[in-house]
Amino acid sequence: MSKKNKQNEIVVSLDIGSSKVLVIVAENTEEGLRVLGYGMEPSLGVKQGVVVHMDETIKAISKAVETASLVSDVRIDVVSVGISGTHISSLNSKGRVSISHNEVDKDDIRRVLTNAEAITIPANQEILHVLPQSFIIDSKTNLDEPLGMHGDVLEAKAHVVTGDSSAIKNIVKSVEQCGLKASDIILEPLAAAESCLTKDEKDLGVCLLDIGSGITNISVFVNGSIVHTNVLPIAGGLVTDDLVYAFTTSYKNAEVLKKQHGCALAELIKDEELIEVEHISDGQMRKLTKRTLAEVIEARYDEIFTAVKDDLKLNGYESLISAGIVLTGGAANIDGCSYLAESIFNKPVRLAQNKSVTGLDNMIVNPSFSVGIGLLLFEGKQEKHSLFLFKQNNWIDKVKKWLSHF
Repeated sequence: MSKKNKQNEIVVSLDIGSSKVLVIVAENTEEGLRVLGYGMEPSLGVKQGVVVHMDETIKAISKAVETASLVSDVRIDVVSVGISGTHISSLNSKGRVSISHNEVDKDDIRRVLTNAEAITIPANQEILHVLPQSFIIDSKTNLDEPLGMHGDVLEAKAHVVTGDSSAIKNIVKSVEQCGLKASDIILEPLAAAESCLTKDEKDLGVCLLDIGSGITNISVFVNGSIVHTNVLPIAGGLVTDDLVYAFTTSYKNAEVLKKQHGCALAELIKDEELIEVEHISDGQMRKLTKRTLAEVIEARYDEIFTAVKDDLKLNGYESLISAGIVLTGGAANIDGCSYLAESIFNKPVRLAQNKSVTGLDNMIVNPSFSVGIGLLLFEGKQEKHSLFLFKQNNWIDKVKKWLSHF
Protein backbone atom coordinates (compact mmCIF):
# COMPACT_ATOMS: atom_id res chain seq x y z
CA MET A 1 0.00 0.00 0.00
CA SER A 2 1.07 3.56 -0.42
CA LYS A 3 2.49 6.12 1.96
CA LYS A 4 0.54 8.72 -0.01
CA ASN A 5 -2.64 6.74 -0.50
CA LYS A 6 -5.04 8.56 1.78
CA GLN A 7 -7.86 9.53 -0.56
CA ASN A 8 -6.62 8.95 -4.08
CA GLU A 9 -6.16 5.47 -5.50
CA ILE A 10 -2.60 4.42 -6.28
CA VAL A 11 -2.03 2.33 -9.41
CA VAL A 12 1.22 0.77 -10.60
CA SER A 13 2.05 -0.65 -14.03
CA LEU A 14 4.81 -3.04 -15.07
CA ASP A 15 5.87 -3.19 -18.72
CA ILE A 16 8.35 -6.04 -19.28
CA GLY A 17 9.76 -5.38 -22.74
CA SER A 18 12.62 -6.71 -24.83
CA SER A 19 14.73 -3.58 -24.35
CA LYS A 20 13.48 -2.15 -21.05
CA VAL A 21 11.55 -2.94 -17.90
CA LEU A 22 9.37 0.02 -16.92
CA VAL A 23 7.48 0.57 -13.67
CA ILE A 24 5.18 3.60 -13.39
CA VAL A 25 3.42 4.75 -10.21
CA ALA A 26 0.41 7.04 -10.47
CA GLU A 27 -2.60 8.19 -8.53
CA ASN A 28 -6.14 8.60 -9.75
CA THR A 29 -7.31 12.07 -8.81
CA GLU A 30 -10.47 14.01 -9.59
CA GLU A 31 -8.47 15.82 -12.27
CA GLY A 32 -7.24 12.56 -13.83
CA LEU A 33 -4.22 10.31 -13.69
CA ARG A 34 -1.08 11.87 -12.19
CA VAL A 35 2.27 10.11 -12.48
CA LEU A 36 4.23 10.17 -9.22
CA GLY A 37 7.35 8.42 -10.41
CA TYR A 38 8.81 5.70 -12.58
CA GLY A 39 11.76 3.35 -12.75
CA MET A 40 13.33 1.99 -15.92
CA GLU A 41 16.03 -0.65 -16.35
CA PRO A 42 17.60 -2.39 -19.37
CA SER A 43 15.88 -5.69 -20.11
CA LEU A 44 18.48 -8.41 -20.61
CA GLY A 45 16.31 -11.43 -19.89
CA VAL A 46 13.50 -10.97 -22.43
CA LYS A 47 13.48 -11.61 -26.17
CA GLN A 48 10.49 -10.87 -28.40
CA GLY A 49 8.30 -10.48 -25.33
CA VAL A 50 9.25 -13.85 -23.81
CA VAL A 51 11.29 -14.39 -20.65
CA VAL A 52 14.46 -16.28 -21.65
CA HIS A 53 16.57 -15.57 -18.54
CA MET A 54 14.49 -15.38 -15.36
CA ASP A 55 17.25 -14.18 -13.01
CA GLU A 56 18.03 -11.22 -15.28
CA THR A 57 14.33 -10.43 -15.59
CA ILE A 58 13.82 -10.56 -11.82
CA LYS A 59 16.85 -8.33 -11.31
CA ALA A 60 15.57 -5.73 -13.78
CA ILE A 61 12.05 -5.73 -12.29
CA SER A 62 13.43 -5.35 -8.77
CA LYS A 63 15.66 -2.41 -9.71
CA ALA A 64 12.89 -0.65 -11.64
CA VAL A 65 10.48 -1.13 -8.73
CA GLU A 66 13.07 0.18 -6.27
CA THR A 67 13.64 3.33 -8.33
CA ALA A 68 9.92 3.95 -8.91
CA SER A 69 9.21 3.46 -5.22
CA LEU A 70 11.98 5.85 -4.19
CA VAL A 71 10.94 8.60 -6.62
CA SER A 72 7.22 8.33 -5.87
CA ASP A 73 7.54 7.68 -2.12
CA VAL A 74 5.16 4.75 -2.54
CA ARG A 75 5.66 1.19 -1.35
CA ILE A 76 4.88 -1.06 -4.31
CA ASP A 77 3.13 -4.36 -3.62
CA VAL A 78 0.67 -4.80 -6.49
CA VAL A 79 1.27 -4.22 -10.20
CA SER A 80 -0.74 -4.43 -13.40
CA VAL A 81 1.38 -6.39 -15.87
CA GLY A 82 1.44 -6.11 -19.65
CA ILE A 83 1.93 -9.15 -21.83
CA SER A 84 2.78 -9.63 -25.49
CA GLY A 85 5.11 -11.70 -27.63
CA THR A 86 5.15 -13.95 -30.64
CA HIS A 87 3.33 -16.61 -28.58
CA ILE A 88 0.15 -14.49 -28.51
CA SER A 89 -2.69 -15.55 -30.82
CA SER A 90 -6.21 -14.30 -31.35
CA LEU A 91 -9.41 -15.01 -33.23
CA ASN A 92 -12.97 -13.75 -33.47
CA SER A 93 -15.72 -15.94 -32.02
CA LYS A 94 -19.46 -15.97 -31.30
CA GLY A 95 -21.57 -17.02 -28.31
CA ARG A 96 -25.31 -17.59 -27.86
CA VAL A 97 -27.41 -18.18 -24.70
CA SER A 98 -31.00 -17.88 -23.53
CA ILE A 99 -31.69 -14.84 -21.36
CA SER A 100 -32.49 -16.09 -17.86
CA HIS A 101 -35.40 -13.85 -16.84
CA ASN A 102 -36.10 -12.01 -20.11
CA GLU A 103 -33.90 -9.16 -18.87
CA VAL A 104 -30.15 -9.22 -19.46
CA ASP A 105 -28.07 -9.19 -16.27
CA LYS A 106 -24.34 -9.51 -15.65
CA ASP A 107 -24.60 -13.27 -15.34
CA ASP A 108 -26.15 -13.50 -18.83
CA ILE A 109 -23.25 -11.47 -20.24
CA ARG A 110 -20.73 -13.71 -18.49
CA ARG A 111 -22.47 -16.81 -19.79
CA VAL A 112 -22.56 -15.63 -23.39
CA LEU A 113 -18.87 -14.66 -23.26
CA THR A 114 -18.06 -18.04 -21.71
CA ASN A 115 -19.94 -19.61 -24.61
CA ALA A 116 -17.91 -17.50 -27.06
CA GLU A 117 -14.68 -18.80 -25.55
CA ALA A 118 -15.69 -22.42 -26.13
CA ILE A 119 -13.19 -22.79 -28.95
CA THR A 120 -10.51 -25.33 -29.73
CA ILE A 121 -7.02 -24.08 -28.93
CA PRO A 122 -3.67 -25.91 -28.73
CA ALA A 123 -2.93 -27.72 -25.46
CA ASN A 124 -0.09 -25.32 -24.63
CA GLN A 125 -2.30 -22.21 -24.96
CA GLU A 126 -4.52 -20.47 -22.40
CA ILE A 127 -7.23 -17.87 -22.93
CA LEU A 128 -6.17 -14.45 -21.63
CA HIS A 129 -9.04 -12.20 -22.72
CA VAL A 130 -12.52 -12.50 -24.15
CA LEU A 131 -13.23 -9.01 -25.49
CA PRO A 132 -16.80 -8.24 -26.61
CA GLN A 133 -17.23 -6.57 -29.98
CA SER A 134 -21.02 -6.37 -30.10
CA PHE A 135 -24.15 -7.99 -28.69
CA ILE A 136 -27.37 -9.13 -30.34
CA ILE A 137 -30.75 -9.56 -28.63
CA ASP A 138 -33.43 -11.31 -30.67
CA SER A 139 -31.82 -10.23 -33.96
CA LYS A 140 -31.36 -6.59 -32.82
CA THR A 141 -27.75 -6.22 -33.86
CA ASN A 142 -24.74 -4.15 -32.80
CA LEU A 143 -25.78 -3.38 -29.25
CA ASP A 144 -22.90 -1.91 -27.26
CA GLU A 145 -24.44 -2.40 -23.83
CA PRO A 146 -27.12 -5.11 -23.46
CA LEU A 147 -27.36 -4.87 -19.65
CA GLY A 148 -30.98 -4.35 -18.55
CA MET A 149 -32.46 -4.88 -22.00
CA HIS A 150 -35.33 -7.32 -22.54
CA GLY A 151 -35.42 -10.33 -24.84
CA ASP A 152 -35.18 -14.09 -25.13
CA VAL A 153 -31.81 -14.81 -26.77
CA LEU A 154 -28.49 -13.03 -26.20
CA GLU A 155 -25.65 -13.39 -28.69
CA ALA A 156 -22.14 -11.95 -28.56
CA LYS A 157 -19.33 -11.41 -31.00
CA ALA A 158 -15.98 -11.43 -29.21
CA HIS A 159 -12.24 -11.22 -29.81
CA VAL A 160 -10.52 -14.09 -28.00
CA VAL A 161 -6.85 -13.68 -27.08
CA THR A 162 -4.68 -16.65 -26.11
CA GLY A 163 -1.09 -17.01 -24.96
CA ASP A 164 1.46 -19.75 -24.39
CA SER A 165 0.97 -21.24 -20.90
CA SER A 166 4.68 -21.47 -20.13
CA ALA A 167 5.38 -17.92 -21.30
CA ILE A 168 2.64 -16.56 -19.05
CA LYS A 169 3.79 -18.64 -16.08
CA ASN A 170 7.33 -17.32 -16.48
CA ILE A 171 6.13 -13.71 -16.46
CA VAL A 172 3.97 -14.21 -13.38
CA LYS A 173 6.73 -16.15 -11.60
CA SER A 174 9.22 -13.35 -12.32
CA VAL A 175 6.80 -10.85 -10.78
CA GLU A 176 6.08 -13.05 -7.75
CA GLN A 177 9.79 -13.64 -7.14
CA CYS A 178 10.17 -9.88 -6.67
CA GLY A 179 7.65 -9.97 -3.83
CA LEU A 180 4.93 -8.44 -5.97
CA LYS A 181 1.35 -9.42 -6.73
CA ALA A 182 0.11 -9.29 -10.31
CA SER A 183 -3.36 -7.78 -10.05
CA ASP A 184 -4.01 -8.13 -13.78
CA ILE A 185 -2.34 -9.42 -16.91
CA ILE A 186 -3.36 -7.24 -19.84
CA LEU A 187 -2.55 -7.61 -23.52
CA GLU A 188 -0.11 -4.80 -24.32
CA PRO A 189 -1.82 -3.64 -27.55
CA LEU A 190 -5.02 -3.27 -25.53
CA ALA A 191 -3.20 -1.13 -22.97
CA ALA A 192 -1.44 0.94 -25.63
CA ALA A 193 -4.78 1.61 -27.33
CA GLU A 194 -6.16 2.96 -24.05
CA SER A 195 -3.30 5.44 -23.94
CA CYS A 196 -2.97 6.35 -27.63
CA LEU A 197 -6.28 6.13 -29.47
CA THR A 198 -9.30 8.40 -29.46
CA LYS A 199 -12.88 7.15 -29.40
CA ASP A 200 -13.46 8.67 -32.85
CA GLU A 201 -10.51 6.74 -34.28
CA LYS A 202 -11.76 3.46 -32.82
CA ASP A 203 -15.25 4.10 -34.16
CA LEU A 204 -14.08 5.06 -37.65
CA GLY A 205 -11.52 2.25 -37.92
CA VAL A 206 -7.85 2.49 -37.00
CA CYS A 207 -4.71 0.39 -36.82
CA LEU A 208 -2.35 0.87 -33.87
CA LEU A 209 1.25 -0.19 -34.48
CA ASP A 210 3.39 -0.57 -31.38
CA ILE A 211 6.95 -0.95 -32.66
CA GLY A 212 9.20 -2.08 -29.85
CA SER A 213 12.68 -3.49 -29.76
CA GLY A 214 11.83 -7.16 -30.25
CA ILE A 215 8.29 -7.23 -31.64
CA THR A 216 5.74 -5.14 -33.51
CA ASN A 217 2.19 -5.35 -32.14
CA ILE A 218 -0.69 -4.86 -34.56
CA SER A 219 -4.17 -4.06 -33.29
CA VAL A 220 -7.18 -3.02 -35.36
CA PHE A 221 -10.31 -1.33 -34.03
CA VAL A 222 -13.52 -1.00 -36.05
CA ASN A 223 -16.86 0.37 -34.81
CA GLY A 224 -15.30 0.99 -31.41
CA SER A 225 -14.18 -2.60 -30.81
CA ILE A 226 -10.97 -4.55 -31.25
CA VAL A 227 -11.31 -6.92 -34.19
CA HIS A 228 -7.75 -8.01 -34.96
CA THR A 229 -4.43 -8.45 -33.17
CA ASN A 230 -1.15 -9.90 -34.35
CA VAL A 231 2.49 -9.88 -33.30
CA LEU A 232 5.35 -9.68 -35.81
CA PRO A 233 8.91 -10.77 -34.87
CA ILE A 234 10.49 -7.78 -36.65
CA ALA A 235 11.03 -4.49 -34.84
CA GLY A 236 13.48 -1.78 -33.84
CA GLY A 237 16.15 -4.10 -32.50
CA LEU A 238 16.80 -5.35 -36.02
CA VAL A 239 17.53 -1.78 -37.11
CA THR A 240 20.36 -1.67 -34.59
CA ASP A 241 21.61 -5.06 -35.79
CA ASP A 242 21.63 -3.74 -39.36
CA LEU A 243 23.78 -0.78 -38.33
CA VAL A 244 26.21 -3.04 -36.48
CA TYR A 245 26.84 -5.12 -39.61
CA ALA A 246 26.64 -2.28 -42.13
CA PHE A 247 29.23 -0.12 -40.38
CA THR A 248 31.20 -2.76 -38.43
CA THR A 249 30.61 -1.09 -35.10
CA SER A 250 29.50 -2.15 -31.64
CA TYR A 251 25.88 -2.55 -30.60
CA LYS A 252 26.27 0.35 -28.17
CA ASN A 253 27.63 2.65 -30.89
CA ALA A 254 24.91 1.54 -33.30
CA GLU A 255 22.25 2.49 -30.76
CA VAL A 256 23.81 5.93 -30.36
CA LEU A 257 23.92 6.38 -34.15
CA LYS A 258 20.27 5.43 -34.45
CA LYS A 259 19.04 7.66 -31.63
CA GLN A 260 21.19 10.74 -32.36
CA HIS A 261 21.32 10.75 -36.16
CA GLY A 262 18.74 8.22 -37.34
CA CYS A 263 16.05 8.89 -39.93
CA ALA A 264 13.63 6.36 -41.43
CA LEU A 265 13.26 8.19 -44.76
CA ALA A 266 16.49 8.92 -46.63
CA GLU A 267 14.95 11.52 -48.96
CA LEU A 268 14.47 13.82 -45.96
CA ILE A 269 18.26 14.16 -45.68
CA LYS A 270 19.02 17.01 -48.08
CA ASP A 271 22.74 17.52 -47.54
CA GLU A 272 25.85 15.38 -47.36
CA GLU A 273 26.50 16.00 -43.66
CA LEU A 274 29.15 13.63 -42.31
CA ILE A 275 29.04 11.78 -39.01
CA GLU A 276 31.62 9.55 -37.37
CA VAL A 277 31.33 5.94 -36.26
CA GLU A 278 33.87 3.92 -34.32
CA HIS A 279 35.10 0.76 -36.06
CA ILE A 280 34.78 -2.28 -33.83
CA SER A 281 38.15 -3.86 -34.66
CA ASP A 282 40.65 -1.00 -34.34
CA GLY A 283 38.63 1.71 -32.57
CA GLN A 284 39.32 4.16 -35.39
CA MET A 285 36.67 6.71 -36.31
CA ARG A 286 35.25 6.35 -39.83
CA LYS A 287 33.13 8.92 -41.61
CA LEU A 288 29.81 8.30 -43.33
CA THR A 289 27.00 10.51 -44.54
CA LYS A 290 23.74 10.81 -42.64
CA ARG A 291 21.97 9.83 -45.85
CA THR A 292 23.88 6.53 -45.99
CA LEU A 293 22.83 5.87 -42.39
CA ALA A 294 19.22 6.71 -43.26
CA GLU A 295 19.22 4.34 -46.24
CA VAL A 296 20.12 1.40 -43.99
CA ILE A 297 17.47 2.38 -41.44
CA GLU A 298 14.79 2.98 -44.08
CA ALA A 299 15.24 -0.49 -45.56
CA ARG A 300 14.29 -2.17 -42.29
CA TYR A 301 11.34 0.13 -41.53
CA ASP A 302 10.11 -0.45 -45.07
CA GLU A 303 10.16 -4.19 -44.34
CA ILE A 304 8.24 -3.72 -41.08
CA PHE A 305 5.52 -1.54 -42.62
CA THR A 306 5.19 -3.77 -45.68
CA ALA A 307 4.74 -6.82 -43.43
CA VAL A 308 2.02 -4.98 -41.50
CA LYS A 309 0.29 -3.93 -44.72
CA ASP A 310 0.36 -7.54 -45.95
CA ASP A 311 -1.16 -8.69 -42.64
CA LEU A 312 -3.97 -6.14 -42.88
CA LYS A 313 -4.70 -7.09 -46.48
CA LEU A 314 -4.59 -10.83 -45.76
CA ASN A 315 -7.10 -10.49 -42.91
CA GLY A 316 -9.41 -8.09 -44.74
CA TYR A 317 -8.85 -4.96 -42.65
CA GLU A 318 -6.88 -2.73 -45.02
CA SER A 319 -10.02 -1.02 -46.35
CA LEU A 320 -11.66 -0.70 -42.91
CA ILE A 321 -9.15 1.61 -41.21
CA SER A 322 -10.45 4.96 -42.44
CA ALA A 323 -8.77 6.81 -39.56
CA GLY A 324 -5.44 5.41 -40.71
CA ILE A 325 -2.41 4.31 -38.71
CA VAL A 326 -1.25 5.39 -35.26
CA LEU A 327 2.39 4.68 -34.42
CA THR A 328 3.70 4.11 -30.91
CA GLY A 329 6.51 2.26 -29.15
CA GLY A 330 10.11 3.30 -28.70
CA ALA A 331 11.15 2.37 -32.24
CA ALA A 332 8.43 4.60 -33.72
CA ASN A 333 10.10 7.64 -32.19
CA ILE A 334 12.55 8.25 -35.02
CA ASP A 335 12.57 11.04 -37.60
CA GLY A 336 10.78 10.24 -40.84
CA CYS A 337 8.93 7.21 -39.48
CA SER A 338 5.41 8.56 -40.01
CA TYR A 339 6.29 9.93 -43.48
CA LEU A 340 7.58 6.54 -44.61
CA ALA A 341 4.50 4.83 -43.19
CA GLU A 342 2.21 7.24 -45.06
CA SER A 343 3.93 6.44 -48.34
CA ILE A 344 3.55 2.68 -47.80
CA PHE A 345 0.02 2.51 -46.37
CA ASN A 346 -1.35 5.43 -48.43
CA LYS A 347 -3.35 6.43 -45.36
CA PRO A 348 -3.08 9.14 -42.70
CA VAL A 349 -0.43 8.35 -40.09
CA ARG A 350 0.28 10.03 -36.77
CA LEU A 351 2.72 9.47 -33.92
CA ALA A 352 0.87 8.75 -30.68
CA GLN A 353 1.07 10.93 -27.60
CA ASN A 354 -0.02 9.53 -24.27
CA LYS A 355 -3.26 11.14 -23.18
CA SER A 356 -5.08 11.84 -19.94
CA VAL A 357 -1.95 11.97 -17.76
CA THR A 358 0.10 14.58 -15.98
CA GLY A 359 3.36 13.91 -14.28
CA LEU A 360 6.98 14.48 -13.56
CA ASP A 361 8.40 15.40 -16.95
CA ASN A 362 8.00 15.12 -20.69
CA MET A 363 9.19 11.50 -20.67
CA ILE A 364 5.71 10.23 -19.94
CA VAL A 365 4.45 11.42 -23.34
CA ASN A 366 7.22 9.49 -25.11
CA PRO A 367 5.82 6.65 -27.28
CA SER A 368 7.97 4.13 -25.39
CA PHE A 369 5.80 4.81 -22.32
CA SER A 370 2.50 4.06 -24.09
CA VAL A 371 2.01 0.55 -22.70
CA GLY A 372 2.93 1.58 -19.16
CA ILE A 373 0.57 4.56 -19.22
CA GLY A 374 -2.16 2.47 -20.85
CA LEU A 375 -1.92 -0.17 -18.12
CA LEU A 376 -2.48 2.57 -15.53
CA LEU A 377 -5.51 3.91 -17.41
CA PHE A 378 -6.91 0.41 -17.76
CA GLU A 379 -6.39 -0.32 -14.07
CA GLY A 380 -8.15 2.88 -13.16
CA LYS A 381 -11.19 1.77 -15.18
CA GLN A 382 -11.36 -1.82 -13.96
CA GLU A 383 -14.99 -1.55 -12.86
CA LYS A 384 -15.94 -0.57 -16.40
CA HIS A 385 -13.87 -3.36 -17.92
CA SER A 386 -14.53 -6.09 -15.34
CA LEU A 387 -16.88 -8.01 -17.62
CA PHE A 388 -14.51 -7.73 -20.54
CA LEU A 389 -11.43 -9.16 -18.82
CA PHE A 390 -13.09 -11.83 -16.74
CA LYS A 391 -10.62 -14.56 -17.75
CA GLN A 392 -7.68 -12.79 -16.15
CA ASN A 393 -8.16 -13.35 -12.45
CA ASN A 394 -9.00 -17.01 -13.05
CA TRP A 395 -5.71 -17.39 -14.90
CA ILE A 396 -3.67 -15.60 -12.23
CA ASP A 397 -5.16 -17.87 -9.56
CA LYS A 398 -4.19 -20.91 -11.64
CA VAL A 399 -0.62 -19.67 -12.01
CA LYS A 400 -0.31 -18.98 -8.29
CA LYS A 401 -1.54 -22.50 -7.54
CA TRP A 402 1.06 -23.88 -9.95
CA LEU A 403 3.83 -21.79 -8.36
CA SER A 404 2.89 -23.00 -4.88
CA HIS A 405 4.26 -26.44 -5.74
CA PHE A 406 7.82 -25.04 -5.95
